[in-house]
Amino acid sequence: METEANTSSTVTACRLRFDDDRRRILAGIGESILFAGCLDDADADDPDEVTTFEVGVPEQDETVAAADDEAILSPALDAGVDIPYACEAGTCGECTARYDGDATELVTHDGNEYLEDDQRTDGWVLTRVTFPEDDFDPEISQPDDE
Repeated sequence: METEANTSSTVTACRLRFDDDRRRILAGIGESILFAGCLDDADADDPDEVTTFEVGVPEQDETVAAADDEAILSPALDAGVDIPYACEAGTCGECTARYDGDATELVTHDGNEYLEDDQRTDGWVLTRVTFPEDDFDPEISQPDDE
């Protein structure tokens, strides 16, 4: 008797913000990126409620549209902006950028394990774990460069 395999599948929205457990898994596996639980949409936001902000990168003469539910690094890289990064989890500090002002007023850090609170109020952000709350123009830079 032949059996027919069920080949239908359901695609659901992937959460763009990682919880702490997923972030530790991503940091632990290094270069191999695994989006653990990506098909679980229980916490997915309503796509109709997404707000998009402009993130300018003046030194590269680029402006990137970034949704409030996606980290700034992804749309910037998609637009060809040259931003260094390594761990993709907010732990190494390679993806830093600086805003001329208090960054905590314009972005949310979800998973920052590198920057101190005073660095964030001085304008430092980690583009991989930074979600915009307003338009802003960060400069791609490292805290050690100053």
